[in-house]
Amino acid sequence: MMEDGGLWWRMPINAFCFEPNTPEIDLHDLVLWNSFSSHISVTKFENLTNLRMSYIDRTKTLIKGTYLFTLDWHNPDTNVLNDGYSESPSEHKCGHVIQRDDGNYAIQPNNRVRIYEPSFTLKKDFVIDRIINERIWDVENQEKWKLEDSDRFNYNIEKQ
Repeated sequence: MMEDGGLWWRMPINAFCFEPNTPEIDLHDLVLWNSFSSHISVTKFENLTNLRMSYIDRTKTLIKGTYLFTLDWHNPDTNVLNDGYSESPSEHKCGHVIQRDDGNYAIQPNNRVRIYEPSFTLKKDFVIDRIINERIWDVENQEKWKLEDSDRFNYNIEKQ
């Protein structure tokens, strides 16, 4: 424990390892971006637990490891101005925390990782051709229909 009561939570991912004598890796080789928001949700997808995964790093090297959990940046208050990253569909990214085979940890977004699940994988070289969503979907943004001003809750349904 540090003198100030625990600044360990301010440490970058390259400050941690899970095996002795782990080679030190530069931070920018483990994570692509700084945090998109100070509000982070942590999710452990049970169907991904302990699955093998890989990602391509900045030097185009294939790095292998094991899925641990996922970080998702968000804006918890709709009254706060959109910061342009965590809430924008084309910019929104989750960060999958990976236990690398070399003893280090990495955080990589969806579009950089491949997860290996033999029961769901069709071919070894199968890669999804991803399309980036650039649209905010909203079903209440047009005048498609209007409600009547009455106590009837079942629209256009007559009593029998």
